[in-house]
Amino acid sequence: IDMPTANDIIERAMVKARIIYPGEAVPASKTSQVYAELNDMIESWALEKLMVVADVLENFTLTAGQSEYTYGTGGDFDSTRPIEIKNSCFVRVGDVDYPVGLRELATYRSLTSKSTGGTPRVMAYNPEYPLMKVFLWPTPTETDNIYMRVSKTLTSFSDKTTSVNLQPGYSRALISNLALEISPN
Repeated sequence: IDMPTANDIIERAMVKARIIYPGEAVPASKTSQVYAELNDMIESWALEKLMVVADVLENFTLTAGQSEYTYGTGGDFDSTRPIEIKNSCFVRVGDVDYPVGLRELATYRSLTSKSTGGTPRVMAYNPEYPLMKVFLWPTPTETDNIYMRVSKTLTSFSDKTTSVNLQPGYSRALISNLALEISPN
């Protein structure tokens, strides 16, 4: 499953646990119960320092004249701190997207003129904690939006129908372990 919903994982786990047959509708009463089991399982994994990682596309408004941003709860990019930033970011100016290449922090630091203004084309980050630091070059001159593909820890499915872009292997782990959790045997 490329981008499963909680319902997809629930249905496949119930088939694997032999609670329902393939193609059989999942009773609504069981869906809610198994949905709670799924989120409880993810929460218990987190207590054991086991993470379920999902890729997320987020966007933030840039500040003209600012090249350094904090990323995390309460930061300039106010969202849950990501594990990593992927190399598929872009700045949207009107209806045109400009790619922003992810570079090593040392490469960013070697740029001699940090005050150059324009549409950002280079990004680097320092995975500090609790707030990650993000560096852009050139320094934004407008309040455009930056779109960032990031990896984040999934702490729960927020609802049963929203698709989640899980990294490879996580769908199988969730389905198999949920099947064990709900198995009547």
